[in-house]
Amino acid sequence: MKVEHAKFSGSIPAAYDRYLGPILFQPYAEDLAARLPVKKTSSVLEMACETGILTRVLRTCLPSKVKLIVTDLNEPMFRQAAAKFGKGEKVRWLEADVSDLPFDDRKFNAVVRQFGVMFVPDKALATR
Repeated sequence: MKVEHAKFSGSIPAAYDRYLGPILFQPYAEDLAARLPVKKTSSVLEMACETGILTRVLRTCLPSKVKLIVTDLNEPMFRQAAAKFGKGEKVRWLEADVSDLPFDDRKFNAVVRQFGVMFVPDKALATR
């Protein structure tokens, strides 16, 4: 079942990234990335990446051999996130609903999400 979700479009993704990112999201992204057991991590799933603030920190902090798979449902926010990465940087972008991810259980060493849960209609389903 496809559910409508919050749409941040137009100038919102860039403003969100430019004004909220540095003062609100960046410090939490750095803290979250620092908590990952880097030596034991070979694959990370980031759910609801928004404008990629955490994604950028993860790709910078994690060894390049670590697979980083990033999801979001909001295409304009996804575009804002993807623009922060060069072609050689290993990030797999996937438009996906966190309530219905196309992965087997226990596929990733770490699953992370920063603030995206507030936009998920069925929070109980998304956290199973």
